[in-house]
Amino acid sequence: MMKADAQPGRSRPLRMRSLVLKCRLADAAELQAIFQELLDVEGPASVGFLNQHGYNLARRDPAAYEAFDALDVIFRDGIGMALACRAFGLDAKDNLNGTDLIPALIEFASSSLGPRVQFFAYGTSEPWLKRGGDALFNGREFHSLDGFREPAEYLQHFRAHVPARGQAIVVLGMGMPKQEAVANLIRTAVQTDVLLICGGAILDFKARRFTRAPRFLRLIRAEWLYRLLLEPRRLFNRYVIGIPAFLLAVAKDRR
Repeated sequence: MMKADAQPGRSRPLRMRSLVLKCRLADAAELQAIFQELLDVEGPASVGFLNQHGYNLARRDPAAYEAFDALDVIFRDGIGMALACRAFGLDAKDNLNGTDLIPALIEFASSSLGPRVQFFAYGTSEPWLKRGGDALFNGREFHSLDGFREPAEYLQHFRAHVPARGQAIVVLGMGMPKQEAVANLIRTAVQTDVLLICGGAILDFKARRFTRAPRFLRLIRAEWLYRLLLEPRRLFNRYVIGIPAFLLAVAKDRR
């Protein structure tokens, strides 16, 4: 990815403050209204989640920053971002992580729109893609591609299968910042009613490729520790190195 300055004239702390301020901070009681608001948007709209890892990516890579900043709605995800919100003088409100929120949004859309909604799942690999999509969409029909294609292939696939009428919902589960970049590519290239959701590992979780942390760890916001224990090699840099780097970055950016 290109490392040029994404926003000439704005310092890195100002860019990161702007990204945190863009987060849609809400309580769980507000979610139904937010879901309806998202479905009421005419044309394309994109939704993502900003966690500690995403903050680190956006801070060091201007292209990743642009991918996050171009999203229409960003939810605050995780204890790290709760600390960042407080550092910037914001009320972090409830933790709105994608693993819990996306299935609730899918179910709300299915109940509200019925057969008028067409689902898409882009991400992971087989057999997890089919298993995860079946579980996430509760057995409803969906179109899919694995998560290892070039961005233009997802746009081409979407155009080939998008319904002429009704609402399309696309769940992107291919990791940051690729999923955000794909969401923005589709969003800027089509005019149809489509909600693009950046879902990280949601398809793998729904396929039970990975297990959720026990409830008590989720309640104390330590799900990251459980994931690190399960996948120490893959997640070492993200958490063992990434968390101290994140805390230092937030301390610098708040000045």
